[in-house]
Amino acid sequence: MKKTNFTHWLMYGWAAVVALFAVQTAQAQCPVGQSEITITFGSGTWNSEIGWELVNVSTGLVEACEATGSFSANSTITVCVINGDEYEFVAYDSFGDGWNGATVQVDATEDGSVNGEPWMAAIIPSTVPDPCGGCTTSCNLGGAPAGGGGAVPTVTGATSFVAGPPQCDLLCDAIPELTGPGVIEVNNDPGECGATITITNPDVDGAGCTSFAPILEEYFDAGTMPAGWAIDDGTGNPNIGYSGQSSDGATEGNGIYFDSQDIDGGADNPNFSGNRLEINDDDFNNLGIGYVVTPAMDVTGYSSLLLSFDWQNEAFGTSGAAYVDVWDGTSWVNVLFSDVDDQGSVVNLDLTPYINSQFAIRFGYDDEGGWAWASGFDNIVLSVPSGAPVVTNDYNGTDNASDFYPVGTTTVTFQTTDANGVPIECSIDVIVNDAEAPTITG
Repeated sequence: MKKTNFTHWLMYGWAAVVALFAVQTAQAQCPVGQSEITITFGSGTWNSEIGWELVNVSTGLVEACEATGSFSANSTITVCVINGDEYEFVAYDSFGDGWNGATVQVDATEDGSVNGEPWMAAIIPSTVPDPCGGCTTSCNLGGAPAGGGGAVPTVTGATSFVAGPPQCDLLCDAIPELTGPGVIEVNNDPGECGATITITNPDVDGAGCTSFAPILEEYFDAGTMPAGWAIDDGTGNPNIGYSGQSSDGATEGNGIYFDSQDIDGGADNPNFSGNRLEINDDDFNNLGIGYVVTPAMDVTGYSSLLLSFDWQNEAFGTSGAAYVDVWDGTSWVNVLFSDVDDQGSVVNLDLTPYINSQFAIRFGYDDEGGWAWASGFDNIVLSVPSGAPVVTNDYNGTDNASDFYPVGTTTVTFQTTDANGVPIECSIDVIVNDAEAPTITG
């Protein structure tokens, strides 16, 4: 069969035009060839000793930085980075004792990707990757990485990433040759005004095309401890428990609530709705640290692992810290820490580095030896790739464009969404020519 008069072009409907305009607006501050990322910093102790640089490994230049003594805890900055270049987040510690609990998270914006993953997948460079102990940085923006005495420091474990635009395309130009009786430039049978045509859907290409499905969702709607979850005092000692609990895995109460409507100590995170998990030290003073732990899960069969949740921390003076840790198969690894009053923002974490057969998550609060308030958590979703997204078409509204097409030109537009929910479309022209002479009857 011959495919003729077969053109390829991109036709966005109104919704796609709006989405495209929004994408362009979001990236308007970045030059062509660059994408926007966000860097979010938590806080620790001795923030005055902390410094950092965002180094373009491809060029050897520093593109963003804060010198030790100028670190802005609990802040978020946006940076334009060159698409496809490798970057490293380099941590500095002028005293030599690490970042003392401070954290940093790198995300793509909602229309971009980091390490091929969409914006929902953050990377967590630090809790912190072997800071350059004793090194200070002059924050020499535009220069080579700086260290103590002007030397380029050797920092092992500095986290690398590559950013770029959304990596998802529909490949209409790769649709195989059309097949079927009466396809393109054929004589139709008498009385027929079209042809039955078999059309293969376009392929989707790019990491950003992957759709995700939850393997763990918890919104605490039931108001009780979810099945398989447990309460832990953080020591593993079943005789202690948290806030008067008689054993690890005990039911809620005595400082652990799954039906909380209000987190003690301040206004609630506006993203909370209905019941939420609250770990409340105020109800039982000075009882240390408590965790609520998910069941262990074998996630070795998945290529990536994404966690999102809403959170809140309420400290009392200098006491009270929220924790989120993940089990990496050997030990607990901290992925979120806050020891200040913070309603938090939606956290989207790429936990792929921690995939193992006993993966688990624990949400905690530490009174840090004082009389403290509480932490709260809600809308917890752990997601894994679920395959390529479904591709539909506007001709018959299904995922199969094979159908009877009338004589003439029919434009068929295929649609899907990338992992960010952004519409992706491409189109083909299906042309049926009626070259048969008319039949006169009567």
